[in-house]
Amino acid sequence: MKNIYRTEIDGLRGISVIAVMLYHSGLNFFKSGYLGVDVFFIISGYLITNIILNDVKQKKFSFVNFFERRIRRILPLLFFICLAITPFAWYFFSAVLLESFGETLVSISLFSSNILFFLTAGYFNLVSELKPLIHTWSLSVEEQFYIIFPFFFIMILKYDKKILYILFISILILSFLIGLNEDIFVIKNGNYISLSNKSLTSFFLLPGRIWQLLLGGLVAIYLFEKKIKNISILSLLGLVMVVYSLFVNKNLSDSYTINSLLPSIGAVLILLFTAKDSITQKFLSNKMIVFTGLISYSLYLWHQPIFSFLRIYSENINLSFLQIFLSLVVIIFLSICSWKYVELPNRNKIIVSRKSLITKLSIMYLLIVSIGLFLHFSEGSFKLKKLKKIYPSVQFDKDKSLEDHIKYLKNNNVIFNNQKVKKTKILILGDSHSQDLFIALNQNKKLREKYIFSNIVFSNILKIDKNNKNFINSDVILMSYSTSHLNNLLIKNKNFFSKLEHFKKLNDKDIWFTTSSLYFPYFGNDILSQMINKWHLLNKKNITKIDINKKTYSMIDMEDYKLNKKLENMFIKNKVPYLDKMKYICPDFTKKKCHGITKDFQKIYFDGSHTTLEGAKFFGDIIFKIKWLDKIYE
Repeated sequence: MKNIYRTEIDGLRGISVIAVMLYHSGLNFFKSGYLGVDVFFIISGYLITNIILNDVKQKKFSFVNFFERRIRRILPLLFFICLAITPFAWYFFSAVLLESFGETLVSISLFSSNILFFLTAGYFNLVSELKPLIHTWSLSVEEQFYIIFPFFFIMILKYDKKILYILFISILILSFLIGLNEDIFVIKNGNYISLSNKSLTSFFLLPGRIWQLLLGGLVAIYLFEKKIKNISILSLLGLVMVVYSLFVNKNLSDSYTINSLLPSIGAVLILLFTAKDSITQKFLSNKMIVFTGLISYSLYLWHQPIFSFLRIYSENINLSFLQIFLSLVVIIFLSICSWKYVELPNRNKIIVSRKSLITKLSIMYLLIVSIGLFLHFSEGSFKLKKLKKIYPSVQFDKDKSLEDHIKYLKNNNVIFNNQKVKKTKILILGDSHSQDLFIALNQNKKLREKYIFSNIVFSNILKIDKNNKNFINSDVILMSYSTSHLNNLLIKNKNFFSKLEHFKKLNDKDIWFTTSSLYFPYFGNDILSQMINKWHLLNKKNITKIDINKKTYSMIDMEDYKLNKKLENMFIKNKVPYLDKMKYICPDFTKKKCHGITKDFQKIYFDGSHTTLEGAKFFGDIIFKIKWLDKIYE
């Protein structure tokens, strides 16, 4: 098929970018909107392969021209937006947010932001909603593909078409299998292992994504010498599959690759069977949808920074409908402007010559790299100098808090023996939140006079090694999880409570649960540091304990809290004994205040939910004071 403009492709882009934007806005109705990127990959593979085939057929293919076209399409706007948002990041971001932003800038300049986000997608890292450039991972995947694919494709074009198809399909299948096998790489962070942690190979990295690009390429190869078959029912089915998977489907699998199958196949059907004047072609050729597709690159690049800055400024992950609406107005306005004044001129060789393009991009590139390296190596320290003088007791270094945390666990966790002692042996089992609870209890001397505490990080007590010494010799087992892990344990394990009751009788064990800790959206390093940073942007006076406790309440992730209460009701309904962490974490919840600072003005949390040693000690003292553990003996 000749390189003919197909309006339905821009229409498909338009639908996909709308889905991605609505997903990143945080609207609960569009939880599968991120799959719009999968459609982009199919389209990109199709278009790039088609361009190369046409150029080769006309004997005008040149690697220089190919890469120049890709550079003109991608880099001017990408570099422009990176520089445009830098002043806002410089002003609004805390030190750790700035350091992360700097690292992202450098990775973008190296076409490897997907690798950075893959490596930093660990348990204690900044949530994706607060990373203004996280969406550039998909551009890095495409850039890496563009660097490799032309050489590979031109080389195999010399051979028989059967070999071409065999190689394409073989690599496609291998990539798909890599995407399915999400445990190829397992990331561990110190002593902390996320119990639901999977390799994000299938999401962020080219090996797990290239199957979609090649699938689009196969469509281009197939259609190159053939006409599109007008099979309306199949093109309409493809449209339904894409729309359903992006806007309707709520039954998502845990596997990114499985979820991406439906929109990918749908996009292929649209490309293969959408002929002129078909229902699908007419729908996707709607002027508004096509225009959205034309400015889709600008929309894609602008939307995440706008949402991210608004979340950071408002200190709330969940944006209101009004905030989302106003943000979308700004995003559309900026996108139209950047499409008209940045994208279109730079694609035109007459308006912007090759020499002019190289000069502009070189200057922008050097600025981006310089700013990124400065922010990375300085770690945003210029932001902290003043704050450290005002609040000398606050440990602003999150890494130091985490190191202290891990060191305490290593030096103080014990193994129970079978000797009979007067103290009650309590085994605290669960995820990293069980480690927090262990440190809180174990730091209190008066509690240690009555109890011996030990900790094991383990996902499901029903599968624990029954020969484990701590399990055998424990008097009480106390289960403590984050809300998400507790939800997985109770919801995804069929008949969990009946199995638990049988397990308790079989092993003669007294097993208790705790409710989950509060979760605060992770604004950079911890809620206190971000709170202080924001406070001094707007106020001249210093922040007080009362201010902190009120703002700590306002920063609670209420969706997480509601889920926590739902799980607590499950304990009550199934008559499972439990202890409520809210009694010491947030005893003044009804007064809209929660503990956010210790008595001697030290921070309680080093991220969105995990406690510092000082914070754990503070909670341990409250636990003793309110006799929280005494309920076990009632």
